[in-house]
Amino acid sequence: MVRTFEYTSTREEALKEAQIVFEKLGYKISSYDEVDNYFTTELRIINRLFRPIYYVTFVTAQDRLTVIVYSEVRTFRRASRVGFASGSEQVMQDASNNLGDRFQRAIFDPITEAIELQGFARWDRVKDSQREDVAIREAEDLRQMALTKARELEEAYISNERNNRLKAYNENQEEQRFVAMREGEHHIEFWPETPNWSIVAISKILHRHHAEFDSVFRDVLMPHRDVSGKGAMLWILGPNGRVADVRVLIRSSFITPENDLRDRLVSTLRSVYFNDGEQYLRLRQGFSFKGNYHNLKIQYERPIMTGIFPVYPVPDIDVLADTFFVNWPKQQMPAILKN
Repeated sequence: MVRTFEYTSTREEALKEAQIVFEKLGYKISSYDEVDNYFTTELRIINRLFRPIYYVTFVTAQDRLTVIVYSEVRTFRRASRVGFASGSEQVMQDASNNLGDRFQRAIFDPITEAIELQGFARWDRVKDSQREDVAIREAEDLRQMALTKARELEEAYISNERNNRLKAYNENQEEQRFVAMREGEHHIEFWPETPNWSIVAISKILHRHHAEFDSVFRDVLMPHRDVSGKGAMLWILGPNGRVADVRVLIRSSFITPENDLRDRLVSTLRSVYFNDGEQYLRLRQGFSFKGNYHNLKIQYERPIMTGIFPVYPVPDIDVLADTFFVNWPKQQMPAILKN
């Protein structure tokens, strides 16, 4: 016969409070162990005719306060001459911890009421165990979620560190390639001397401005559906590296806002500043675009120097106006048939 209670104080304090409760109920303490944190009471009797009940209680405070009752029923045998003549024992003892509900209530109800008044809570083996199982599972789920989140953060940190190292390495490699190409470019045999303009340096400058060019394409084209086109950006660069003239050629689908795109691109291209070259340079870079809304793809071709001149040259547009889109299918307005 066992009853279990929960407490919020320390084990030692819980056991002392339980001792006070039992002493107020008339129990006498037979032994008290402060090391293992338990005590037992002296033998008590519930008097019944011919079958008295003897019991002691064992109380321990561990994770919970546990009250255990050990009982013993003594039954008097029927008297007989043979029994008295033989001098045999007339009392039969039966150790039992399974008394009837009425006797269990008679023992435990006063103890339970007094203990609960001290702030202890009755612990039900079935219901509370189920609630604790749920709480344990929830706590474990939270712990696993926290561990998963921590692993994800650690993996993201490691990935970011790796990406940062790769980016730094690639930037260093790119810089070394740029230096090597410039060096090789300066030693090409057909240059009579160190060239005034470097296509490698120009390509690097244009590459740094591609994000600005992309922003123009997206602002103008993304509101429209199914746009596509091909074009060329044509520069004339002055000896001081400034843009002396810039033109944009575009051949695109019917619904593409070519005028808006051309005006925005020209305005953006004029702000690009190149290195000094001491002479005029005519430069061309092709581009193409295709897509709609949030799925717009833009590609740039390699820039090409079409001429270096001591004086202001004729723009490329005058030379290529009729030949640049020779292989590009012309987009025409669809025919409308009427009955």
